[in-house]
Amino acid sequence: MTRSASPGVERGIGGAGVLPASTATLRLEGIPIPPSTNSLYANNKGKGRGRFKTQRYLTWQRAAGNAIEAQETTPIHGDVDVSIVVPRDDRRDVDNYAKAALDLLVLHGLIDDDRHIIALHISKLTHANDRKHCTVTVRPA
Repeated sequence: MTRSASPGVERGIGGAGVLPASTATLRLEGIPIPPSTNSLYANNKGKGRGRFKTQRYLTWQRAAGNAIEAQETTPIHGDVDVSIVVPRDDRRDVDNYAKAALDLLVLHGLIDDDRHIIALHISKLTHANDRKHCTVTVRPA
């Protein structure tokens, strides 16, 4: 998946393509609020074992993927720091926002693998104007 840089990506000196890790910042805005980690997978109650993605999770992945595709992005390779900002919702634990959002970054090739996330910061914004979307920022570690 090849993408070009946009205002969401800060560039240093150089041309198109993958940016040097020291100069890249990827900011994704308008991403739908991720579903809770508790609602991402369901147990297979039929034959066999295992778990499968819920319809809610699949629907969110498509909507969030569409929001990413609408933005021009450039992947950041290697170790990264990730920041997720969501509207304040006191009914949800802050850590329940992370898994779906991080897996989405990997699914769309924006980071190599979530094992390369060195630091993760999740914050709830009290005075958010947009109560249905979050912002995800990725920086080199």
